[in-house]
Amino acid sequence: MTLRTLRGRLATAAAFAMVAAAVGGIAAPASAAAAAPQAPSSPPPLTTSRTIDAFDWKNATLDTPWTRARLRDGLRCPSGRVTFREVAPDESDYGQVIRGRATLLVRKVDTADVNRDGRPDVLVHFLCQRTNKDVGYSWYYVYTFTKVRGYHGSFKGYRPQVLDFVTSSDFASNGRWNITAIDARRGGVDVEQWVRARRSFTVDRTFRWTERWGLVPNRPLPIHPEADRAPR
Repeated sequence: MTLRTLRGRLATAAAFAMVAAAVGGIAAPASAAAAAPQAPSSPPPLTTSRTIDAFDWKNATLDTPWTRARLRDGLRCPSGRVTFREVAPDESDYGQVIRGRATLLVRKVDTADVNRDGRPDVLVHFLCQRTNKDVGYSWYYVYTFTKVRGYHGSFKGYRPQVLDFVTSSDFASNGRWNITAIDARRGGVDVEQWVRARRSFTVDRTFRWTERWGLVPNRPLPIHPEADRAPR
């Protein structure tokens, strides 16, 4: 800023203050007054859709199923209420949100009546990774949908709600286990997983829906049973 500009701005501020003092009813300039406290902004509303099939996961506002999930290197994943934005329109199935050094992506994988209630459920993939790095975890969840009612019981739309956690992938160049195929079907989810070992191998597993325990695998993942442990 030049000396001429500075003097001009000081003169303008002084003139404004003199006029305010003369009329007695004009507030002092904002720079001279104490800043008023700002009310905390309310979180954005959760996304709904008129039909279940029309729900846009790539551009949705959701509450994450975890509160303090971390990567293997200790980096904390985005949590709480997040708003996803489509990565590349018409080119990608993913929506993403970036917070600090962490990127969280989401995509819809499959649709089926997993809990046998006669309504479609959605298999959803979350991928949390260190931004632009090959370090992360993939988590798979099944979501069901609930009806949202407005005033006087009017129908406002459908909103996704977590039904259950399925399993995970260790997303890294030296990952210890990985999902190579996953499909939802009526009454369950079928998974093929690869496990790193001296002689690496693949395992076919089925997660069947039970009314008491939710999704239950027919066997734990060998070597890495923690793959079926949901992030907290």
